[in-house]
Amino acid sequence: RFVNSIVYAAGALFVFVLSMCVTSSCLTRRVENRVGVFLEQSLDEFISENDDAAFQNLEKAMTNWNDIKETTAVFASHSSVDELDEQLTELYAMAQGGSDGKIPKIKLCLLKIQNLCDDEKFSVKALF
Repeated sequence: RFVNSIVYAAGALFVFVLSMCVTSSCLTRRVENRVGVFLEQSLDEFISENDDAAFQNLEKAMTNWNDIKETTAVFASHSSVDELDEQLTELYAMAQGGSDGKIPKIKLCLLKIQNLCDDEKFSVKALF
């Protein structure tokens, strides 16, 4: 009986950890889908010198980021979330002010998003 209890407890713990990994992966993937997509569109528009459309996409990315950053911080590395938040805030201020350097900053933000998602990918390492 004691051995069965241990086996059940270990199984329950494994299922819990596995579900947390999957949940974490889904929530960080949401950053790609709700923020990264609009940043990519904004990048394309800035490159095409269509600044109005680029800014609209950037505003959508910022709105979505502000909606999901708190829940993302629960499952992802706080430093990764804070770094992305800082870069996005700087990018938005640059775009509002019309200053140069928006294209490299967008590329940096996209890289930060990719790093955040890669860090949370499901793997055996993520379990332990």
